[in-house]
Amino acid sequence: MRKPKSLMTRIGDAVEAAKDKTQDVGISLMRKVEVAAASVSREAGKTRTAVKRKTRAATASVNGMKNPRRRHAGIIRTVGVRFDD
Repeated sequence: MRKPKSLMTRIGDAVEAAKDKTQDVGISLMRKVEVAAASVSREAGKTRTAVKRKTRAATASVNGMKNPRRRHAGIIRTVGVRFDD
């Protein structure tokens, strides 16, 4: 027959179990943060590429027009934003 554990031993076991659980939760949370950071980085890259593409298109559109009124209309058509003079 086993000798029953003392109160201090049971408290120590509970504290160790809590530490292990906390460690597991911390690792899980860290993985989730890393995945989220990678996703944000990927989206930022996509946005940066889209802005570069739109900028090149607007520049080409504007550079091809000599008349200032046509140039303004080309900017509005390409960028989609109307600027008031």
